[in-house]
Amino acid sequence: MNRRAFVGVLVCVVLALSLLPLGCVRVGGSGQRGVVSITFDDGTPSQYDIAFPLMQSYGLHGTFYVPTGYCPTLDCRRCMISIPELLEMQAAGNEVGSHSVSHPDFTMLSDADIEREAKESKAFLERNGLVVNSFSYPFGTGDLRLA
Repeated sequence: MNRRAFVGVLVCVVLALSLLPLGCVRVGGSGQRGVVSITFDDGTPSQYDIAFPLMQSYGLHGTFYVPTGYCPTLDCRRCMISIPELLEMQAAGNEVGSHSVSHPDFTMLSDADIEREAKESKAFLERNGLVVNSFSYPFGTGDLRLA
């Protein structure tokens, strides 16, 4: 496993867990002071192997944004979480969001390419049984066309 990915996932989960005593994270309907969103980009296998079970053990949920072009087959594990794993995560209360097809910098694309990347990614996930209600721009980049 990639050490950098492991450390990143661990930091996110530890941060969320550290907010539990402050009431900032609701677990099982408890806590009245607010909610922290835990999000993951790029659909790496460590998110399924490490973050998902750890979050489950504490009753936490997150949003997992996956680029769909890295999944040539439904059970691919080389580059991303597989479709069956995403379905399992969603059934457990997590959100799965679209993150484009090929993970480009949207500021470098034409309007038509932006539309294609967004629509095709969402359509792929939905064709495979996932409910998709959100999108995360690759690299977090955008411009006035995306506002």
